[in-house]
Amino acid sequence: MRIIDLHCYPGTQEWISAQGPYVDALAKYWNRTWAPKTEEDVLKEFAGAGVEALLVALDLETTVATAPCTNEYVHAMWKRHPKRIIQAWGSVEPAKGEIAIVQARKAVKELGFIGFHFHPIMQHFAVNDTRYYPLFEEINAMGAAGTNLGETTKEALRLLGPLIREGPAGGEADALQAKIKEVLSDEKLKADG
Repeated sequence: MRIIDLHCYPGTQEWISAQGPYVDALAKYWNRTWAPKTEEDVLKEFAGAGVEALLVALDLETTVATAPCTNEYVHAMWKRHPKRIIQAWGSVEPAKGEIAIVQARKAVKELGFIGFHFHPIMQHFAVNDTRYYPLFEEINAMGAAGTNLGETTKEALRLLGPLIREGPAGGEADALQAKIKEVLSDEKLKADG
């Protein structure tokens, strides 16, 4: 059976550093050390577990003033290990406005990412804030997907409901399923690998 982690953290120093003040809280929450690993060790863990991964970038630059675990970083890791890392989720910080839109275009059109990982709690934004609709509309227009972490299910539904009915996120669940199916198809993996 094929095992694919659709939301996988790089676990390296770049990833840990990008989390800034959240590192200690995450270690406490998960009841384990939240310490960086070498890229080699991360890949050994993936291989040992028989897991293929879609890596996740993280950008908290404007909210907690840390250097991001950039789209380019996870892209390079993917391309160095295409048999084990089979795709990646980009990260843009919505508060960056037009810069976030430019970064989103690059992540999809140049880096070939499946879509974007948003973390509203850590990035300090609400998904229904209309200031970010231009970014979400651009992501939607490119046919890319979006994931949202950090809201409770009830809260996420409350916030996402208006977007799904009225805004740029319309049909997002179907688009995400279609995009994941495309990425995981044998033809796509052969072309990328």
